[in-house]
Amino acid sequence: MKSEDGKSMNFEILRTDSMEIVMGGTSGVEITFPPVQLFNEAGETNMSNINTYVAHTGKTLNINEKDLKESLQWSLQRGNRTGRAAYQFIIQLAATKDLKIKF
Repeated sequence: MKSEDGKSMNFEILRTDSMEIVMGGTSGVEITFPPVQLFNEAGETNMSNINTYVAHTGKTLNINEKDLKESLQWSLQRGNRTGRAAYQFIIQLAATKDLKIKF
């Protein structure tokens, strides 16, 4: 959910089967992650996370387990160097699936 001022968002439901994490929603487990900032300190759009990319673009993104594992490996290798990890990963993923993305 976006904050009232629209500058950050909190996780309401978090589930990832590959990492066996279930928090929020009806799980009864509190989500302890801090809010995700939608903009950096300079006021620029934060596109460094998949969830911020989705929040800013309004696009639906479904990632299967295989692609999730690849994204985690990708992130560990080079994903956080430029601050645009989500954008770069999505472009690379689309290319491997022969998909075109319109922005």
